Amino acid sequence: MRLTHLALAMLLAVPVVGCGDDDGTGPQTQSAAGTYTLTSVTQGSSTCQVSGSATGCTINNTGANTIVVRSGTLALQQAGTFSFTASGTQNGTTQPFTPIAGSYTQTDTTVSFTIPTIPIPVSANFTNNNTLSFNLPGLIFNSTQTTIGAVFTKP
Repeated sequence: MRLTHLALAMLLAVPVVGCGDDDGTGPQTQSAAGTYTLTSVTQGSSTCQVSGSATGCTINNTGANTIVVRSGTLALQQAGTFSFTASGTQNGTTQPFTPIAGSYTQTDTTVSFTIPTIPIPVSANFTNNNTLSFNLPGLIFNSTQTTIGAVFTKP
């Protein structure tokens, strides 16, 4: 169960990059603050929709545990704090996963999250001012897969 909480927390350890300039004539860097919904998980060449799915996404190759993610919300406050909540099942038992909170900073188009219990770096892209997409090491989910992708979108 603890590993599941760690796995979901890793969805938050995300540097974010985008496009912008500093001279005021082109696209301006947008604040990443806002509320994002976990919309999909990609494993190998297969993408599973989380948001709006009745069944959620099963994380493959997790050994004796069966972990299914059914929903997730990432909230970035203007004050530089964030919270992440998720729900799903582990071995068929419906449960909310441990909420995660921490701080983040944004410098131009890079957002760095500080999660005291998660020291593993993860990279992400911030696109269209409403989407965070990134790859997570499969090991985070106790999976033998090399990477697992996740997409968060502002509704």
